[in-house]
Amino acid sequence: TKKYVYDLLSNNPEFNGLTTEEKNSSKENFNSFKDFLFDILDENDKDKFDKDKYLDFSLFKTLYEESRLSNNIKRKYSAEESWFTIITYIYGYDLKKITKSEDYKDTIPRDSQVISLDKFKGIEKDILPFYEKLLEAGYWDKLKIIRYINDNINIDIKEKYSVIICDEAQDFCRVELQFILSMSEYLKYDLSSISQVPVVFAGDPNQTVNPTGFRQDEMTSLLYRQLQDIGFEYDKDTNLYNPSLNYRSAQPVVTLANFIQYYRVKELGIKQKKPQEAKSPIENIDFNISLNYEDIEKNSQLKDDLIKKLKYKIFIVPVDDQEKGDYVKNSKLLSQIENAEVKTSVEAKGAEYKQVVLYGFGEFFLDKFETLNSSNGDEKFKIGYFFNKLYVAITRAQTELIIIDSKESQDKFWKTLVNNVKNINQGWTSLEGQRSKTIEYDTDSINHILESTPNNSLENAWQDKEQGEYHNNPARLRVASNQFFRLGKDEEGNECLAIAEEIKNNYKSAGEYYLKAKNIEKASMSYFKGRFFDDVEKIGNNLNTIEQDIRIILGRIMDRELLIEKEINILSKNRAILYTTIKDLSWRDDLIKEFIIFSKKLTEIELKREFVEVLNHIRKSSDNELAIEIANIYYSLEEYKKAIDIWEEYDIYEEDYTKAKHVVAQKIVQNYKKNNDILDNDEALNIYLAYINVETVDEIITIGKVIENRYYNNLNELQEFYDTIIQSPFLEKNKYLYLLERWAKTIWKINKSNSSKVWLDELNTQYKNFNTDLPYKKFTLKELENLPELPMDDNENTINHFSKITINNFRQFDSILLDDIGMFNLVVGDNNVGKTSLLEALLFIDDNEIYFNELAFAYMARDSSSNKPPISFVKDFMKKDNTKQEFEFILEKDRNYSKYSIRVPTKDEIKDKFAIQSGIDVDDYICIVKDDKSCDISELPLVIKNIETSEVVKTQFIPFGKGFDKDLVKVYAHNIARNREKRQKFLNSMKIFIPNIDRITPETEEGQIYIEEQNSQGDSPLSHYGEGAKKLFRILTQITLQRDRKLLIDEIDAGIHYSHFLEFWKVILKVAKENNVQIFATTHNIECIEYFKKVLEEEEM
Repeated sequence: TKKYVYDLLSNNPEFNGLTTEEKNSSKENFNSFKDFLFDILDENDKDKFDKDKYLDFSLFKTLYEESRLSNNIKRKYSAEESWFTIITYIYGYDLKKITKSEDYKDTIPRDSQVISLDKFKGIEKDILPFYEKLLEAGYWDKLKIIRYINDNINIDIKEKYSVIICDEAQDFCRVELQFILSMSEYLKYDLSSISQVPVVFAGDPNQTVNPTGFRQDEMTSLLYRQLQDIGFEYDKDTNLYNPSLNYRSAQPVVTLANFIQYYRVKELGIKQKKPQEAKSPIENIDFNISLNYEDIEKNSQLKDDLIKKLKYKIFIVPVDDQEKGDYVKNSKLLSQIENAEVKTSVEAKGAEYKQVVLYGFGEFFLDKFETLNSSNGDEKFKIGYFFNKLYVAITRAQTELIIIDSKESQDKFWKTLVNNVKNINQGWTSLEGQRSKTIEYDTDSINHILESTPNNSLENAWQDKEQGEYHNNPARLRVASNQFFRLGKDEEGNECLAIAEEIKNNYKSAGEYYLKAKNIEKASMSYFKGRFFDDVEKIGNNLNTIEQDIRIILGRIMDRELLIEKEINILSKNRAILYTTIKDLSWRDDLIKEFIIFSKKLTEIELKREFVEVLNHIRKSSDNELAIEIANIYYSLEEYKKAIDIWEEYDIYEEDYTKAKHVVAQKIVQNYKKNNDILDNDEALNIYLAYINVETVDEIITIGKVIENRYYNNLNELQEFYDTIIQSPFLEKNKYLYLLERWAKTIWKINKSNSSKVWLDELNTQYKNFNTDLPYKKFTLKELENLPELPMDDNENTINHFSKITINNFRQFDSILLDDIGMFNLVVGDNNVGKTSLLEALLFIDDNEIYFNELAFAYMARDSSSNKPPISFVKDFMKKDNTKQEFEFILEKDRNYSKYSIRVPTKDEIKDKFAIQSGIDVDDYICIVKDDKSCDISELPLVIKNIETSEVVKTQFIPFGKGFDKDLVKVYAHNIARNREKRQKFLNSMKIFIPNIDRITPETEEGQIYIEEQNSQGDSPLSHYGEGAKKLFRILTQITLQRDRKLLIDEIDAGIHYSHFLEFWKVILKVAKENNVQIFATTHNIECIEYFKKVLEEEEM
């Protein structure tokens, strides 16, 4: 096959030849189908298929005939029929399902239904269970591997091939042929404009030596269906080639083969329109010689002469491989020829021999079938299989064909086939004049038999060696070795035996044979493959090569010996040879483990640096443990980029990965900040990524402006960058939200002129599939339009204002959800329903110090006390029946989501935070846990110590009954009175209670606010103007203090006459809006509620 493929290539004008390296490695391009399938398996899967348990037809037949199945069943269903039915129909017709008897008539094309339905049912019932038990016992055939690959391996990621040439296609079933075709890379393309596809199936259905159901029509139908799906117009006339010329054999051999074919055309239904024509240049061969046993045995001189002439010729016998030994032993002639070269048709298939002896085929046929004129359907199947083997045997001969058979078979078989053939069909009439010239039956024809010579045997030996080695066939190699030994070629004979032992994994024996063959290199390699390291060492200096040095070093590693620097240097300088040496070792995994153990013992930095490169060179993608070790070594050597590349290749994202990414990113950021220079777009994205990894969102926004501006005309590449980085599992939430918006904005920029909005649906679909716990909120066209063209700071603080909040286990609330929260919110309800508790819950802010201060003041307000609260004050806000001793807030806004738990920390958490080991009272501590990550712990005694009761005015909470006090004076003086604009706005706001107010004067020493009215003779204390004026003053002051945050007011209506509600609400909401303060207030006053609603409905609000 290899030779003919090279001939095809050489005759193609577009082919430029092969380099020496390509020729040397070309063997990898030629495989038996069994080995091809085996190589597709992952390394871990190969152990499931013991090569000694490969089930071909020959082994199946032996196991079948030796089985405990009843003789009645064996007589009823031959091994050939059983194998044919199982391999061709039941398992070999459709990969997706098993073809059962009820499917037979509808599934299998009528012309392909060689087996009767009744016989199919019988084989299905009696033989199929036997076959399946063989598979369960570890036997396997090619169909079992194909099904395993289909079920367990993603074939799409395996290598596909530009050119596929499948020889001997007649020996493949439909599933096997489909699998071969699926390996063409052309199947993924639209071939509607292509006239040819580089896939060649070469086969002769007349040479099917294994019982499979190959038919030419079946093949063309398969190709048509498979290729039409991808647009290729398969034309049988242009894509099917039936050669009618025979360039292998002499004319008499071709003529005999034609008579065999004619019988098969007439009696067995094969399709062949005309006989082949011999084009071999061989001359002086006028006929095929036929001798019979009886004449040979009667004439001892004839017998001796014949044995002498046949000594070096090839004998082909009609039995199967497992039966050959007994057949030769029981043959009077064969048993007397010392070291006769005897082959079955299966063994001879694929080979060509100058001289062939066809032995016993006619006798075998008559013994099995009695007559050539059988009309029995079941008999025809077996006869067809026999004639396949006969045709193969005949066509192995190039020059001379000798037929040795029984005298009866000469008359009833050979002459019936050739000499007595009648009624020759049109197209085959050329056989008419050849009947008498094809076979010579005269015993004197022995004189015409060519003398066989050692050179003939030597040619056969070399061919058998090549075939045996190529097909991993130990039996054929032993045949070749026998021929070599007989010819005195001991080195060649021993090499054949060595190869045969290697195929059977007997590496010790193989090494010894190689030494006898004086092939020291292969001997050392065999010992090495078998882990006989002492024998490798013994060869030692007799083999002065780098390969030998490497084998010795690897043996030392396997024996857990420490390597010296020189040995590590050898491995380092010859990494390619090392990789080749170990890549296919059956014990490679054990070697890799020893490499890892040795690497852990290395302490010298430079040796470690050298050795890790060796490890990385020999690493395969399946070497997970080795990859981890290599990454760890790179990390320890501070070669962080190399470590990161390996961790990412194997999806390993642990603490060291994060640290390495951080270090690399920091270096990139530092370098950019130092030079402020970007060389190219690739570097730009690396810098951007580094900022994303280690910098704050503010810093990321700054560099993001630079990068997006740079990519203004290359938005698709920018989108690809965002596509990748946004799906990283390590993004902090705020960075993810930033990147999400920039990703969406980039897609909008690409598509903004596109009238179709399909892209927007695709954007939201992709966004919805992002793996994140954050809420999904569909992007709208308006939102995308309003996003800034380039990244910019977003001053909106998502924690200071609430949009949606869930409160769990706070005071009397098990769980309460507030959704669609606005800027101004009024909480209504009767007394004692929890309005105050809700406001206390809404005090939450993501800052330990501020939040626990707020809670402390809320506790003091509820207790109506100016004293500092007890250490246990936080627990007072926990729901009393809450066994978890915690309360929880879940905040959501747009696409942001945060969960906060307030609880008592554990002793271990306290130890980690404060580095103390004893004397810990957990009740002295409180913590806030954000998003179920590490907790931020506060010391409650310190919190309480730092509370200044005068600071209550600075809190977000105005409790019920809290009016004017001295603390307000200082706050007003420092935060309002010193600013002309603020002072004037505040004065105008107070006019709803003091219409003629003209001036507000704070007296901080007295702790008084004095009000001066127009046309008045003096000023008066604020306390003279009633509760409403004092309350408004406090609210306005605290709104100013809480700018950009929120203010919670309990019982806002208290002390306010209903007649002032309208203006009261107008002032408060207007000032709150100006200061961006979110208001939460409680009331149960109907008028207060109505005026609140009325003010909100006004246009300016």
